[in-house]
Amino acid sequence: MNQYTINFSNRVTHETVTISYKIILADPEEHKSITQVGSVSYQRFASQHIFFQSGQPALNLIRDIDDAMDADKYRLATINFASSEDEHVLKVPSKEAIVQVVAEHQGDSPQIKVAHQLLLG
Repeated sequence: MNQYTINFSNRVTHETVTISYKIILADPEEHKSITQVGSVSYQRFASQHIFFQSGQPALNLIRDIDDAMDADKYRLATINFASSEDEHVLKVPSKEAIVQVVAEHQGDSPQIKVAHQLLLG
């Protein structure tokens, strides 16, 4: 079973919050490849503050990404979050919430590593 990593970055402005991601296959090690790249932007005035504070944008993307990956071939192993440009606006979801979202799709309790990078998106 091949494993993959999701790398998240973000851009927070007065008007918008943009979450970008890359999906990277882990194997074979010498041929790491990006299989998906994407982003989603939200107008801050149209969303409730708690939506960003709870990490819901990332949870929605994790659900969509996991649904798109062939579960017979690929398993989510690692999620890397770049530091938020503004933690008063955007926060990372809890590991428990991430595991719950992935478990709903995979049907078991996945072993996922969640890392927070100090680099800005």
